[in-house]
Amino acid sequence: MNQRRRRPIGGNSRRHAPQMAEDFEQSYYASLSAEQLFVGILLFAFTPVILTLCYCCSLVCVVWCLVRKRRRREEEDLYRPQRSYYTPGGSFLRLERYDSMEVQSEP
Repeated sequence: MNQRRRRPIGGNSRRHAPQMAEDFEQSYYASLSAEQLFVGILLFAFTPVILTLCYCCSLVCVVWCLVRKRRRREEEDLYRPQRSYYTPGGSFLRLERYDSMEVQSEP
């Protein structure tokens, strides 16, 4: 019986793979225009810069939102019920500022 190994359809892929890859690389880069190569190189070179800018902008945005939220909460805390006054029709709350509640030392 003739038991020959079948050859892969693309030839002996192990032996020809590096050459095929090199040929593809050369033909691919040769088909690109100078503008496409320039844009590709710029994108490749500036990708870390672009990612760093995106990271910094998002960090600034998060910090800004947190600071704004904290300031708003502090403003709301300035006005909170201090004493309640009851009337025959029900009760209502009088709002006073914390600033006016500071203890002043008398001489």
